[in-house]
Amino acid sequence: MLNSGVFVLNDSRDTPGERTAFCVLGRPRGGTTMASRMLEAAGVFMGENMPVTAEDPDFAGLLKDAHPDSAAFNALVEKRNAAHSRWGFKAPFRHHWHLLDRLENVRFLVVFRDVLAVANRNRISANAELVTSMLANIELERKIVDYVAKST
Repeated sequence: MLNSGVFVLNDSRDTPGERTAFCVLGRPRGGTTMASRMLEAAGVFMGENMPVTAEDPDFAGLLKDAHPDSAAFNALVEKRNAAHSRWGFKAPFRHHWHLLDRLENVRFLVVFRDVLAVANRNRISANAELVTSMLANIELERKIVDYVAKST
């Protein structure tokens, strides 16, 4: 038995369409930057003027808000669709699930990482309390799994 660490849901064997959006989902400090940079290296437009975290400033500004502006999100999606045949963004946030349902021909790359490893990284870089961070990460991971389950 071989565990590659990768699992494809809804593998339709179809290739992405002419216009394809890629959305990198995961917990903060859970590996989403690496996944985003890999898509970028493969030629997928992931944003401009991105910081070291590889979060597109245009999407990051919208999606970090507790009540993201859906009209602004839709306008940004249309702008990206018009400018790029394959584009994407990294979304390690908590308040945007309903907006993702609006993306057409989207491919989700969902990153999962050990809860302790993420919490320990939060402890080191953000002075977070380890157990509190673990509990928060478990809750966020549950939301991600719920979204993936609903989308399959």
